[in-house]
Amino acid sequence: MHEATLIQRAISKVSGAEPREAKALVWGFGWFFFLLLGYYVLRPVRDAFGASGGIDRLKWLFTGTFAVMLCVAPLYSALVARVGRQRLVRISYRFFALNLVLFWLSLKTGGVFLDFAKGCYFIWVSVFNLFVVSIFWSCQAEIFSSAQGRRLFGFLAAGGTLGALCGGLITRELATLVGTGNLLLIPAALLEVCLFFFRRFNREAEELGVARSEGSELATEGTGGSIFEGVSATFRSPYLMTIACYTLCMALLGTSVYFRRAEVLSGVTSSDEQLTEFFSVLEIWTTIATFLIQAFLTARLLRWIGVAATLCILPVIYAAGWGALGVASTVGVIAVFDVARRAGAYAITSPARQVLFTSLTRTQKYKAKSFLDTAVFRGGDAAAAHAFGGPLMTVLVPLALVWAWIGHKTGRMHQAAAGSPAAPDATD
Repeated sequence: MHEATLIQRAISKVSGAEPREAKALVWGFGWFFFLLLGYYVLRPVRDAFGASGGIDRLKWLFTGTFAVMLCVAPLYSALVARVGRQRLVRISYRFFALNLVLFWLSLKTGGVFLDFAKGCYFIWVSVFNLFVVSIFWSCQAEIFSSAQGRRLFGFLAAGGTLGALCGGLITRELATLVGTGNLLLIPAALLEVCLFFFRRFNREAEELGVARSEGSELATEGTGGSIFEGVSATFRSPYLMTIACYTLCMALLGTSVYFRRAEVLSGVTSSDEQLTEFFSVLEIWTTIATFLIQAFLTARLLRWIGVAATLCILPVIYAAGWGALGVASTVGVIAVFDVARRAGAYAITSPARQVLFTSLTRTQKYKAKSFLDTAVFRGGDAAAAHAFGGPLMTVLVPLALVWAWIGHKTGRMHQAAAGSPAAPDATD
């Protein structure tokens, strides 16, 4: 008992958590660590498959991802309505693990269906990422308050960053050694590890009693309601609509960089293994930068300048990056821009954006948040994919500035609602 207290004090000193919050925070940290470790084994493989198919094929892959999101989102909403977070996490993670085994078998079989399997895998990883990460942060938003989120979410995000770094290192070392397809078995096993950490996190969270709604029944009961409640709640709430606009801008500008990166790299190499290794190196530099920011800046930024100003930082990075690409579209410039914008997204914008959801009702935290994180985000992806190379490219810098204004407005609305369990005008 004395040893546990010393550990809790040490963690509290590092993370800014109160001693009573430390145990739940550690298990949450480990959960996110293994979750993103698995995803960052999958991501370079996805990027390699996407880049090797050319820009035209990539556009349709993003469109396919959006279409799948529109089909999957109501199914997820129906699941959330019927089961609590314990079964939600368990069912989702084991479903995705089974999918990975099936993809591994498809890639090993090869033949005439290999290109089709690669396209399906690209779409699947995009769906997988948004859903498993959205579920993780929905659980955090359900358990922790806005004030706790500003203190603790940066530390939780750092767990994911360390996992991403390890995932990049593993992929870089094993991509050519064991083959791209065999990498898929690693995250399949890690999803089961995530479930272990989730169970311990959930137990500590219930004992801590920090959920606004209080009571362990929230872990086992669904939210109820219709499968389209997340959509209707978003369009009824000015607060959720501003978050939707912020999310849409983030997707539009982010996907435009993704396509520009693929365009620049298309003349360099077409080997899946070489592209996977290159992308894994980018992931390593991104995660190093992300971790340093999370360790020394994120919590301080949220305390010093608030959520509203913090949400403006990433749009400014995009405005500067697109300005630099207008001067010189080289591999070096695109690589630096890519690392800077993703480090900013993961280390600064993601924790700040997750804090926005702490002031929502429980139903909105799962259903509306999932709709925003999946269908709205991938809708922006699809729009950017088909607009790439057209008029959109001429207004990216002004769009980034509009995005900054939206971020500031959203943060101000959250700050006004932080003392209330629901978002402003949540049902108007």
